[in-house]
Amino acid sequence: MRGISFYEAQAYARWADKRLPTELEWEKAASWDESKGVKRIFPWGNMFEFEDRSWCNVGDTDGPKAAGSFPHDKSPYGLSDMAGNVSEWTGTMRGKKMVVRGGSYRDISESRARTTFSGYTCDPAQRRPHIGFRCARDDK
Repeated sequence: MRGISFYEAQAYARWADKRLPTELEWEKAASWDESKGVKRIFPWGNMFEFEDRSWCNVGDTDGPKAAGSFPHDKSPYGLSDMAGNVSEWTGTMRGKKMVVRGGSYRDISESRARTTFSGYTCDPAQRRPHIGFRCARDDK
């Protein structure tokens, strides 16, 4: 889901008995390869050809694609679209704004697709077409 405010994303997550991931949880899910004990630069590894649009959905003026449309864009935890398609709200606040992580179809730089890109902040009441969310849950 995209184009909704942080508050709407948070409300959905609560309704689903989940929550939005923290910024640190998001980065770990996007980059940490537990089997090798290493952090990846991109969800799939450390190499990326920005001009090759088959890796992830960044720099695409046509907009977002269906989730999972880019097989390379999968984290070691099996999460799709962590480098591109839509950026995502996290539950982390900086000042009065919420942290957004991950690249989106609107980004024109490889740096935004990196799992270590520190994200940017956005007014939690704003709706932007290139920002979506994913839910996290605590093990019970």
